[in-house]
Amino acid sequence: MGTKNKLYQYPTNLRIKTGQHEVIYTLSSVYYAVKCTSSYQCSDREEILMIEEGGDIFCILEGDGTFDTEMNTTAVYQGEGGLLCVPTGRIFVRLETNCFILDKKDEFKELGFVVSEIIPYAPNAAWLEREDKNIAASLQNIDELKNLNSVCHVEPQLISKRNLRQDEI
Repeated sequence: MGTKNKLYQYPTNLRIKTGQHEVIYTLSSVYYAVKCTSSYQCSDREEILMIEEGGDIFCILEGDGTFDTEMNTTAVYQGEGGLLCVPTGRIFVRLETNCFILDKKDEFKELGFVVSEIIPYAPNAAWLEREDKNIAASLQNIDELKNLNSVCHVEPQLISKRNLRQDEI
């Protein structure tokens, strides 16, 4: 059996500011998420919610914040209106217009991040991931990324259940 982990490794709040608007996501103390390899694997648990995004499947479960590290777990955050969100560990970074992501890769590496995907139409923007895949550590290091020269915007990837608009139904 793996070691037990507490949610204290995750930041209590995630602040995402876009222009004048700021959204605060709060770490949930009553939910956690398990990353599954298939919806069938998730079906044997009593999930509150299943989220599928980009090939990843996360089951949100009720719990006290103690979980087994061998279960591939992560925290759950609550946004405005109680929206449940799961951090993937990916961090979006945008640099000043005249800067290029690849010129910063050594600085990212010093913080434990690697460039996982450069945005094709914007060479000054990319998705970063921790080399060790530690989601809590990626969220803890957001401020260090923000403090790098030429960095304009840093935002963790949070996925949630997608609501269909009426015209999509």
